[in-house]
Amino acid sequence: MRSLTEIALGGWLFLVLAAGANIAANSSLRQAAQGIKGEKDLISIALGLLAQPVFWLGLFCAGLLLLAFTLALRETPVSLAYPVVTSLAIAGLLLLDGLVLGQAIGGLRLFGVALIAAGVACIFLGAPEA
Repeated sequence: MRSLTEIALGGWLFLVLAAGANIAANSSLRQAAQGIKGEKDLISIALGLLAQPVFWLGLFCAGLLLLAFTLALRETPVSLAYPVVTSLAIAGLLLLDGLVLGQAIGGLRLFGVALIAAGVACIFLGAPEA
């Protein structure tokens, strides 16, 4: 029987791919949402989104996220896979906000990401052997 570490490392590539797709999906959908800020009714909002290539990119990335995450679950327990993907996405989106959008990251936000990483490490290290 393989150890928990071997199982987690076996799905690591898919976890990283899922996190990257999560970052890309959220960034794309955020950009698409900016394109419909003035729209009020649901039909105008829907048509405005459907007309934007970045919206379709966001949907594609969301699909890639689900595919990669599902493949990771073949090797990694969901109780480990979900926190890893989510925490990587949070950290990636924070960096993207700071580097691309010029938003201030700040020490408190970095401390929050460090706490999330520490929590994921605790979940990983405290997991029973598979």
